[in-house]
Amino acid sequence: GYSPFDTFKEYFDRYPHAELLNRVLYFETTCWLPALLHVEDRVSMAVSLESRVPILDPHLVQFAFTLSTRIKMKDGRMKALMRHAFSHQLVPEVCARETKIGFPVPTSRWFQSGLKEQVNGMITAENSLKRGIFKPQALRDLSKGSLSDFDRSIWGILNLELWHKNLLRSS
Repeated sequence: GYSPFDTFKEYFDRYPHAELLNRVLYFETTCWLPALLHVEDRVSMAVSLESRVPILDPHLVQFAFTLSTRIKMKDGRMKALMRHAFSHQLVPEVCARETKIGFPVPTSRWFQSGLKEQVNGMITAENSLKRGIFKPQALRDLSKGSLSDFDRSIWGILNLELWHKNLLRSS
């Protein structure tokens, strides 16, 4: 009886008259941010990895929600106001950067090389195919296909399979 889509839609539609960007940001703040903070903080500290999370000062967040899209985005560029406010403190290359630089992990490359046999064996095992979560042929095709280095498809399926095995104790 649970529908994730309905739950997400409820949050997304909570402020129907707000600008689309503010509705998306509200959804992201209420649905995804708590999980990110919960996982990000624990996982990064567990391996002594320096991690950055969004600016979370409540007054700043409330203020940001009062701003119109045209102030938050200028010429289609995110964080326009912040870039302008800190332009005298940042080098021009940082202010002009168009892409977000994260910490990409080449999971697909790993899963299609040294770990290929083990991972494919898990996601195409008889019990995995019988669960009825994914179409068996789609799993077989995915395990044989070529994915971009940073594709996360197999990663998600593998985690779901391991969750079934370890937490639900289903073979």
